[in-house]
Amino acid sequence: MAAFLLCLVSLLGMVHSKIHLAPLFADHMMFQEGKRSTVWGLTDAPNVEVTVSFLTHTYKSTSNRDRFWSITIEPPQLQSGPNNMTLSTTTDELTLTDILIGDVFLCSGQSNMEISVSGSLYAAKEIAAANYPDIRIVQNANLPAFHNITTPQRHAYVSIPWGPVTPKRIPRFSGHCYFFGRDVYQTLTNRSHHKPIGLIQSCWGGTPIEAWSSPRSLAKCHIPPENPSCVKTPGPSCHSTLYNAMINPWRPLALKGFVWDQGEANIARPQAYECELPSMAENWRKMWNDNTLPFVYRQLHSYPAGGQLGNMRYGMSIAKNGNTDWMGMVTSYDLGYLNSTDGNIHFMNKEEIGRRSHLAMMNLAYEYTDIVFGGPVAKSVKVIDYGKGGLKYFCGEVEFDGVSAANPLRLNNGWPPYCGVEMKLGRGGGAWPDSQWTPVVVTLHGPNKIWFNFTLDGQEADKPPTHVRYAWFDIAFSSLFDTKWNLPAQPFNLTIPQPADWE
Repeated sequence: MAAFLLCLVSLLGMVHSKIHLAPLFADHMMFQEGKRSTVWGLTDAPNVEVTVSFLTHTYKSTSNRDRFWSITIEPPQLQSGPNNMTLSTTTDELTLTDILIGDVFLCSGQSNMEISVSGSLYAAKEIAAANYPDIRIVQNANLPAFHNITTPQRHAYVSIPWGPVTPKRIPRFSGHCYFFGRDVYQTLTNRSHHKPIGLIQSCWGGTPIEAWSSPRSLAKCHIPPENPSCVKTPGPSCHSTLYNAMINPWRPLALKGFVWDQGEANIARPQAYECELPSMAENWRKMWNDNTLPFVYRQLHSYPAGGQLGNMRYGMSIAKNGNTDWMGMVTSYDLGYLNSTDGNIHFMNKEEIGRRSHLAMMNLAYEYTDIVFGGPVAKSVKVIDYGKGGLKYFCGEVEFDGVSAANPLRLNNGWPPYCGVEMKLGRGGGAWPDSQWTPVVVTLHGPNKIWFNFTLDGQEADKPPTHVRYAWFDIAFSSLFDTKWNLPAQPFNLTIPQPADWE
């Protein structure tokens, strides 16, 4: 009788408490190989012990007065999988099934990251072929409630839950992110390094970089913590709103790298972007406690933008060379406009931008140095020859990095001989003011050089040309590529050395 009464008292004192997991932890999810991740949730009451069993380890945690509990799992190694995770209290138990270990990437940005596979150039064919059990995807929801969020959040709300890539699940997922992840998966497999891939989509169309940046990273670039319009009208474009609601909640999951597709909302402030982009990348790395996480981003494509894209693309290239390592920029000015849904800001060729982003990640994250991702990069310009007297002509040379005898520079024959290269004439009278640029004829000279030349009469310029630039228009000529990887040369604007004896 005494034993029965003792058991009855114990049962009466037992708190019935269910385990509630954050939505980012679910069946079919992915954990990053070789790094610690945190699993967390709530119980119905405080002071409840939660036991978590995963792989060969068992972990325990006790919920606090806010009913919050968390455990940090030991860095998992690549498993044949799939694997299960069991979570239990004295009164409840649940099991997450079909968990894989591999490499997890976070894809973020604005509408060109948000455009789905169903909006890509070859959508029907790509959707039909989308059968990849070892590629797992999850999509962060875009909720009106995020408009008013001013502090970092724990909960990630999902609109596509964790699951494998199938023709039914992939149409609404980000095209850029999916094609990137698929190509990473295929390249690893082709190189006998098979590994599951996890893709997190967290993006919102029309939003500026300030919305995705923490107050600390904005302050580093002398950006105020809030823009005045958001005081009266909160929205997803307000400073740090989406950082709080759509980036911070994913912190518990370790990552392999980031893919960023944004910039259209910031074209009026290219100089600020030079600071804001590397500052945000650096801050995200600190959030994930890994200063070497690769950050791959897209330089803007061609679309009508009031003449602002040349400076913005330049600002994005400066950001790549800023104070943050492990950044990789991929070009896209050849992918817009003609391959666009509306002849404007949204381009459809997500397959190609996914390929280019994957090349950058293979180089940075996996250290496959034989894979090139930046395209030809102009490194210097020099004067070859120039005429004197009444008839003046000028010939210059631009030398490129990223090309060689094994991977030479090539000219796209689809464009006229001017090829998008322009020369800025010296200060003269009449038709050639200081701001005037004129197309120049371009020819290849060896595997890594172009020559450009122009003829004018003595009354049109009383000083030599001052600059040469390429792909500076909003809708830019795409004529210079490398041969092996078919990557366009990065836009450039170089100062021409001045001949001392120009007459």
